[in-house]
Amino acid sequence: MALIPVVVSFIVLMGIRMKSYGSIKKAIFITVRSVLSILLILALSGMNIFKTADTVTTIFCADLSASSREYVYNSKDFFDKSQKNIRENMLFGAVAFGTNAVLEKSVDENIFNWNFSSYIDDSATNIEESLKIASTVFDDDTSKRIVLVSDGSENMGDAIKQASVLKSKNIVVDAYIPKKDTGEEVQVTSIDVDKYINKNVWYDVGIVVDSTVNTTGVLRLYKDSSLVYNENVSITSGNNRFVIRDISEKGGNVVYRATIEPLEDTYTENNQIYESCYIDDVPYVMVIENNDSGREMKKLLEASKVNVVGVDANSSPTTVEQLDKYDAVVISDVNIDDLSQEFLQALDLYVKNLGGGLLVTAGENSLALGGYFNTPLENMLPINMQIKTEGENPNLGMIFVIDNSGSMDSANYGVSRMEMAKEAVIRSIDNLNPNDVVGVLSFDSTPTWVFEPSLVGENSEAIKTEVAKMQPEGGTSILPALSEAGKKMEDVDAKIKHIVLLTDGQAETQGYENVISGMKDAGITLSTVAVGNGADTSLLKSLADKSNGRYYFTNEFTDLPKIFANETLLAGKDYINNREFFPKSSDYSDILSNISDTPMISGYISSSLKQGADLVLSTDEDEPLLATWQYGIGRTAVWTSDMNGRWTDSWLSSDSGTNIIKNTVSWVMKQKISEDISASANVLGGKSKIIIESDSSSNIKSMKGTVISFDNNEYSVDFKNVSSGVFEGELSDTREGAYIVNLDIVYSDGKSENINTSFNIHYPIEYDITKNRDGENTIKKIVEITGGKVIENPEDVYSYDMNNVLSETNLDSFLIFSSIVLLLFDIFIRRFSFVSERIEKFIVNILGYKKIFKDRDKKVTVKKKDNPKAKPNKEVKDTSSVESVANNTASTLLNNKKKRNR
Repeated sequence: MALIPVVVSFIVLMGIRMKSYGSIKKAIFITVRSVLSILLILALSGMNIFKTADTVTTIFCADLSASSREYVYNSKDFFDKSQKNIRENMLFGAVAFGTNAVLEKSVDENIFNWNFSSYIDDSATNIEESLKIASTVFDDDTSKRIVLVSDGSENMGDAIKQASVLKSKNIVVDAYIPKKDTGEEVQVTSIDVDKYINKNVWYDVGIVVDSTVNTTGVLRLYKDSSLVYNENVSITSGNNRFVIRDISEKGGNVVYRATIEPLEDTYTENNQIYESCYIDDVPYVMVIENNDSGREMKKLLEASKVNVVGVDANSSPTTVEQLDKYDAVVISDVNIDDLSQEFLQALDLYVKNLGGGLLVTAGENSLALGGYFNTPLENMLPINMQIKTEGENPNLGMIFVIDNSGSMDSANYGVSRMEMAKEAVIRSIDNLNPNDVVGVLSFDSTPTWVFEPSLVGENSEAIKTEVAKMQPEGGTSILPALSEAGKKMEDVDAKIKHIVLLTDGQAETQGYENVISGMKDAGITLSTVAVGNGADTSLLKSLADKSNGRYYFTNEFTDLPKIFANETLLAGKDYINNREFFPKSSDYSDILSNISDTPMISGYISSSLKQGADLVLSTDEDEPLLATWQYGIGRTAVWTSDMNGRWTDSWLSSDSGTNIIKNTVSWVMKQKISEDISASANVLGGKSKIIIESDSSSNIKSMKGTVISFDNNEYSVDFKNVSSGVFEGELSDTREGAYIVNLDIVYSDGKSENINTSFNIHYPIEYDITKNRDGENTIKKIVEITGGKVIENPEDVYSYDMNNVLSETNLDSFLIFSSIVLLLFDIFIRRFSFVSERIEKFIVNILGYKKIFKDRDKKVTVKKKDNPKAKPNKEVKDTSSVESVANNTASTLLNNKKKRNR
């Protein structure tokens, strides 16, 4: 309608511009363009014709969400019963829905021989989506009708809004509300506890239980993994609140979990719930140790009033949730093989994403000697295990002398000593450089070359193949094998020469002096590995000591790959440094604040500094002694000397030395959880919606988060500001449990901040009996808006007058096509003038346009000369007047055309 004034103005303007046209021609052009404009207006406004159609299409929308599934899975029976009053010319389709909606049955005449088979996420009820999908499958020339079968417990989408859209499309919604027996249902609704609590202060933990029945049940409350409440309670119909007093003696994040086991119940999905709080306390530090290796570190921290928890390396935490209770983790002289992969994964997430702190102190079981090379731990630390050397790296010659006697067939956990020895050799070959030389010599009563010394790069696969063929047999004779290996090694072209001897038995106790002397003269070192209590440990230790090598003993022959890998790494380099020096301060660090001098150090483990790391203290040879860096949003540090006094006796007995260690622990500690930020989550539509509420939202420019689940899965989440102080993001994980989120916040002034907080995911809202109580009213509103009705019985689906359901025919295509034809006609008559002339003549001749041209149609009287034959006083009509009119018209048209062409 708004375009009508525009069209009228357009017609008037055309009339003014066509002054020079004849009146008939002007009328033709104005008529064509006016009709064209009207057709376009009708097409743009969406012109439809409504009528009672011969065919009615009915789409059934079946609610398969959890709140409806018990009775709607029987909806097929409802559909079958509804067919009793089925009529001719009817088409049928079906849509199943929960969180998502799926077209279950395409539209056709067959209502039988089908069933619900598509996957439906039943964690929510999305009526809107089902109505949307149903509205897209109707044909325009049929009457459109939806039969909604649902309890109306909508918790996702807006069905009432969609109902208005359906009304505009003339789609009627009828509804059948199944008789729902809620049954006997008990749920844990919430845990009410303050978000921030002080240590050693009693506080209340409230548990809310809702029920539809009077019953009893066992109520339990877990604090992290500890059970703190376990009682049989009475439950009344309605809302029940139980208050439990608790106190926390440790700081950090605490996760509560409440469960209910009612005597009478229907669903178990809503019988547990989570909540978190933070216990404010002095810092908590975990010291991970092996064989009391963290003793001095624990003493030092305890003297600083830090809460210290010592943990054996084999019992290290395996989840981020467990680590997040601590402000820092110290690993004190621990071999990498004593730390589980689960711990290392959790530790990486704890530091990188949650801002936790890590300090590693060295010793002969740590850093390169502890197998840290190419491990997650090396990745976290500010140093590399490999030593930087000046110039070209010297190549290594290595011979593995392996006991092949029958005793090596002994097994542990189904794997023999020989199999582990072979695996150890193969792994060691993988750690060698291509220009290194390696050989493998087996021995029982006599030595046998498995593979003589050869370049690794050309022969690695061949060597591995031969090693894999080794089989144990015979007795044990060490001396001939060691002598053969020494002689062969003398001929090897390598800068560094090293032999590794492995045995589980006893052999010659004398006669080794000449062999060892010859090896020393040739610059060959020897390390020995004793496997099991049957080995001659004293002999093997003596051989290693005399040959400037290392001695190993293990009862667990699964340790052999670790030992061999360590030997391969250490053989060509001198990692242990036993000398006295005074450390030098290098890069500025807060760790050295108020430190005037540094005590003497007697030794350390060599390493090299990573690019981007800070060298706080260096050795006399400029190698790292104390190095730090930022890892993700957390901090890590490494102390390459020990903490047990072997190399640090002077250091640990001085104030400046102990203060540097304490300052380092303080430097790596994570920041406290902010009280200005809170997080919560709701499960909807197969995803979790995370809600962040902030007191300083007006200053926040952007917010991103890293979410860590209870089983160490990591997710990146972008948050959007949806209202004042509220940010929302989506998480693909919907599993119940406690989650930790680190927020990377950028403020409008350009500053940024990392904040840790936590949230919990509860059971889907579909199982919450305190929600979904207004479903019937929702259904009735949808029906009212679309002009439908509520069906009481299945037999009534087709039992009422269907004439109120209209079909709709859209005329847009016809109108647009007609407009195109008229446009082409308008162009044609303007391009070819003879066409318009003929049309004009046709109008003059057919419609008698004499009135329009009356000034040209007057009768003309011509005076004749006297003719004697003519009758006197007789008027003669001159026919030339008609020709004159035609000629004048043609002349006028021609002149007008010439004027236009100018």
